Amino acid sequence: EKSGKPNLSQQQAKEVLRQYWGIGEECRVSRIESYDDQNWKVVVDGEEEEEGGRRNYTLKIHHAETSKHTISLIERVTSHLKAHNITTTYSFPSLNNEMMVEWSDPTNPNKTHILRLLYYVPGRMLADLTPPGKHLYSSLGELAASVDNTLTSCHPTQQELELAAKHSQGNVWILDNALLVKPFIIDHSQSPQVMSNPRLPQIVNNVLENYSKIAPS
Repeated sequence: EKSGKPNLSQQQAKEVLRQYWGIGEECRVSRIESYDDQNWKVVVDGEEEEEGGRRNYTLKIHHAETSKHTISLIERVTSHLKAHNITTTYSFPSLNNEMMVEWSDPTNPNKTHILRLLYYVPGRMLADLTPPGKHLYSSLGELAASVDNTLTSCHPTQQELELAAKHSQGNVWILDNALLVKPFIIDHSQSPQVMSNPRLPQIVNNVLENYSKIAPS
C-alpha cells in the first residue's frame, strides 16, 4: 500500500540522524531506490572504516504498515547470520540504545514509521550483471546453501513467528504469493536480462514448479 510509504526530504533524513543517532550535519545522504520503504545511503567522513576513512550506513524508514514484530524477526535472523560470519546488514543502536526508533511524520501525525540505521553493504544489483556466467551462479548457490544451513540453528520462538505472520497478512511479497508471478514471466521475455540469457524464463519456471510441490495449499 503506497499511502503508507515514507517520503522524508534530505533535510529530514539528516535531522533524524542527528536526533536519534548523533550523526552531525557533515554527513552526506543520497537516496537509494526502494519499493515500500524509503532508504538513504549515509556517508560519514572521519569514522574508522576499512576504506578511505569513511563509514557508510543505510537509514531505513519502514512503511507505516510494517510491524515491530516483523522487524524484530528480521533482526533476529540477521544477527544470527552475522554471528556466523555471513556478510549481511545489521542495525546500529540509537543514542537510547534502541535498534528500532518510532518516528511520527510531522506532516501526518497519524502515521508512525519505524526507523533503523543499518550497516551499508556495498554491491551491485544482480539484474545488472549480464550475462551472469557460471561462476556467479555457482557463488549464488554456495551462498544460498550457506545461509540455509546457518538458519537451521536459528530458533525464533513460536510466539515471534505467529506475531510476524499475523502482521504480514495482506503483504504481496510473502512467499505464499510466489506462484502468482508465473503469468508475468512472459511479459519480460524481451528484457535485456532475458535476451542475454534465453534460458532464464525456463529456470524461473522450474523453480516455481518445484516450489508448487511443497507450497501450502
